[in-house]
Amino acid sequence: MKLLRAIYWWWISIWFILVFFILYPFFFIFLQSKKTYPLAHKVNTTWGWLTLLGSGLFPLVSYKKKFKHNKTFVYCANHTSYIDILMTFMIIPGYFTIIAKDSLAKLPLFGYMFNKMYIAVNRSSKISRFRSYQACLDAVGSGRSLAIYPEGTIPKDGAPLMIPFKDGPFRIAIEKKVPVVPVTFPDNWIIYPDDRKKQARFRWPRMIFHEPIETKDMDISQADELKDMVYAIIDKEIRTRNKL
Repeated sequence: MKLLRAIYWWWISIWFILVFFILYPFFFIFLQSKKTYPLAHKVNTTWGWLTLLGSGLFPLVSYKKKFKHNKTFVYCANHTSYIDILMTFMIIPGYFTIIAKDSLAKLPLFGYMFNKMYIAVNRSSKISRFRSYQACLDAVGSGRSLAIYPEGTIPKDGAPLMIPFKDGPFRIAIEKKVPVVPVTFPDNWIIYPDDRKKQARFRWPRMIFHEPIETKDMDISQADELKDMVYAIIDKEIRTRNKL
């Protein structure tokens, strides 16, 4: 059983990279003009679908309260696996932006694509944090939704429980008066753990959208309150789904 789980982990990893290389010519073509960036973003959607379906995984998406994605939102999700990123691109419609640590933006080929369309941050640098915050404000202000993992990283220990959230996304949501949508990935830490020493196990990956939280009547002093509210919603869902 351990051997099969190890093989499965490696299959997902190899297929993940292989699909990216197959699609890369399309990325390169569409990234030559800002007018075609949305098409490059759709290639990311295709990458997510092909990777997961090729791994035998079909996402199960549910809503605590149905809503349309045709507004600008700040989507805040827990983060335990790179599958989270694929599912984010697959399921959230439209040309949104995403923020991630700058180590991803430095990867060969992938970094070229990421730096063109999305936002990278070096959390150890005040200048980088400031610039990424401003870039997020500009993106949301232009009408693009923002998808973000408020933990700032994949926690090394304790999965699926979360580490404390960063303040940024909640301040952005309040400043721009856009709703926050809590999102829960309860299973990806089991399917494709970040630590390859841990055993991957097959399970249908679930993505739960919670009811959007309006911020139009909030001021910046309530950012911590909003952050705690979103954390509590996702934490409760993780614990319920994993029977913790």
